[in-house]
Amino acid sequence: MSEFAWTDTSENLVEYRKRWTSNAGLIQRFLCSKNAILGMLALSIVVGAAAAQWLSPIQRGMLGYMLTALGLSVVIVMILAAILISVITPMVHKRVCGVADPRQLQ
Repeated sequence: MSEFAWTDTSENLVEYRKRWTSNAGLIQRFLCSKNAILGMLALSIVVGAAAAQWLSPIQRGMLGYMLTALGLSVVIVMILAAILISVITPMVHKRVCGVADPRQLQ
């Protein structure tokens, strides 16, 4: 990673990332980390299980509960991933980099 450098600033990728991450706060770093994705997965499992319990009168036994919880968890994780990708990440990039899409950086 130290072999490549920007022509305008002459900084390599490590220096570039260090400069931009110094502008990011703790919450922004968390939202763009793997921990946010793991938290999102855990949240979807908990909410899916709770929603399946709420829907329990229309289920038949433990298999029905497990399949409902799994299906709801998948739907919830897809919704949260869409929100993370399309809303939260561009907001963090705009705050840290000054543009919503870092590929636009000069």
